[in-house]
Amino acid sequence: MTQPTKDEIMELLRLHEMWANMIPDSGKQLKMEYLDLSGMDLSGRNLHWMEVHCAQFDHCRLIKTDLSASFLGGASFIEADFTEGCLVKAQAGESDWTGCILKGANLVKVDLHRAKLCRVDFSGADLFKAFMYGADLREANFSGAEIHNASFDGTDLRGAIGVETVKAEWIWADDGKIEGLDNIREWLFKASRL
Repeated sequence: MTQPTKDEIMELLRLHEMWANMIPDSGKQLKMEYLDLSGMDLSGRNLHWMEVHCAQFDHCRLIKTDLSASFLGGASFIEADFTEGCLVKAQAGESDWTGCILKGANLVKVDLHRAKLCRVDFSGADLFKAFMYGADLREANFSGAEIHNASFDGTDLRGAIGVETVKAEWIWADDGKIEGLDNIREWLFKASRL
């Protein structure tokens, strides 16, 4: 399949936004594999419910962009800026977020199983019920992140920082359910020092 031009991509995004905003008799949901959006500024766009498996968002500006309930499996967000963006209930398993800024992002119930999340800035992010089974979280920044009921089973947290400032009542980890903020911080601290 031939990759659409930048102008064609902008038109596809415009039509998707119309569809996502439920404008009667207009727009069309964007469903495309391997779409290359690298380097684009998509800040503030309403792009929820997109189906863009294996898409490239590398070096994109996605500040305050809504990708909630989108299908992003295998996508790449290397060094993208997703500050205060929304990924609520997005399916982004086996995706690559290396070096991405997710500062203050809404990641409630996001599926990031087996995702590569090395050096991701989660500071101030809401990871309530985030599913991160088997994710690579090496050197991630969790300063002030809300991680209540998040799943950290099988994750690699070596070198993670800010774990002493997370907020949560309980999480899921290799050891099962871990309750109490002090116990959670202790488990995260030990996991980040392996």
